[in-house]
Amino acid sequence: LWHLRMQSMKKIEWDRYADKHILIYGAHLVAVEFYRYIAFLGMGERVIGFAVTTMADNPSELENLPVREVQEYEERAGDTVVVIAMSLKFHEPVRNHLAENGFKYVEAIGLEELSLLKGKRFIDSLADEGLELRESRNDPTWLDVCALDNSMMFKFPTLFHFGVEKVRALVQQEKPTVLYRKLLGHLKTLPELRKKFDTSNKRCSASESMHIYMAFGGPQMERVRKSDYRPWIRPLLVGAEGHDMHIACPRDDAYEGNFSRLNASLAEMTGVHWIWKNAPTVEYKGLCHYRRHFILGEEDIQTIREADIDALLTIPRYVPGGVKEMFIVETPVKRPVLESIYTAMDRLECGDRQGFSEYLDGCFYFPNNMVVAKAELYDDYCRWVFPILMGMLEVDAETGYGHECDRHIAYAAELLTSYYFARKQDKLKLVVTDYKFLM
Repeated sequence: LWHLRMQSMKKIEWDRYADKHILIYGAHLVAVEFYRYIAFLGMGERVIGFAVTTMADNPSELENLPVREVQEYEERAGDTVVVIAMSLKFHEPVRNHLAENGFKYVEAIGLEELSLLKGKRFIDSLADEGLELRESRNDPTWLDVCALDNSMMFKFPTLFHFGVEKVRALVQQEKPTVLYRKLLGHLKTLPELRKKFDTSNKRCSASESMHIYMAFGGPQMERVRKSDYRPWIRPLLVGAEGHDMHIACPRDDAYEGNFSRLNASLAEMTGVHWIWKNAPTVEYKGLCHYRRHFILGEEDIQTIREADIDALLTIPRYVPGGVKEMFIVETPVKRPVLESIYTAMDRLECGDRQGFSEYLDGCFYFPNNMVVAKAELYDDYCRWVFPILMGMLEVDAETGYGHECDRHIAYAAELLTSYYFARKQDKLKLVVTDYKFLM
């Protein structure tokens, strides 16, 4: 058993570090989950703490271990291996910072790899709870929960702020498949819908009837420039204001009243605003991301039209213990951000506070701010969501919240987008599909 467990972490050659202590670089979800995993392997006592570049906005303690700026561990550099546990994009600068501070033994693990490791634990530990969990071919950070006919029902989290045993207890209590059938069992996936409609008589091409705008930023310019996309995917440069970037696609600053300057807070939602205010009129319009694309083919688009579907959303996610608690722990949507949502709703007198609060206490949501909808419905969604987001920015200014660049508004928008369509599910014809997470 020990050998098999060690093989599962074979990227890090632990035999080389048998005489070394372990310092985890990071103070967020990946770092915490990495600690939990090596504790499961029996190496928890070797961890001396968590290291960060700066203590600003970081906790002072995690898992009963200290969180300190890396310089405070310098005297341990000779007998310690540092494991960088955070998203891959941070690995190289952190390696350089560690080298500057005298650390010679450095390993790294990212979100995707750690997700696969913990996912295997969930698959094993929850097999007898009636959940058919499978590794996802499209997004390794979530597992697929499948029905008896192998159709996908919903997504299950791999990394999570609860440990495996806590999640197991919540699953026993909540019975997620029962909840899903009760709340969302009427939803159809695209493969299910396709079986019921004849799409042989095409009224027009998919790219003429549906425009899905793919939000990307300046750093992804060359990646987008060199890539070929399906004809209904249309790259959209977001956060473009003030940048002399030349690419043959729309920019989110190319119209009066644009929100491009707010991209650090709103992220892809500045692109949503462009779609609302500036996109050409077509039957269906919506948004995806440069790293997240709908699993969608031309026949699917024809099916959506034949079935007169109102909106296409991503496969719902199940989060043990409730959506609110997951977002508070794992995203910048902390309690002050939730309060600013409620304050904005109250000022707008839109009557959504109670419904939204009840929704957050539930266990399912539609992720990623990815929606394709009939043009009129998409515009209605925008007319509803943007006053709330702008109201949140006003509350930030009034309270001096001071986190303008942590994208907490965009994460809040993910909750609001999901709520908008979930509350209308009895009146709308919705369909869901998986998305591809591009590494």
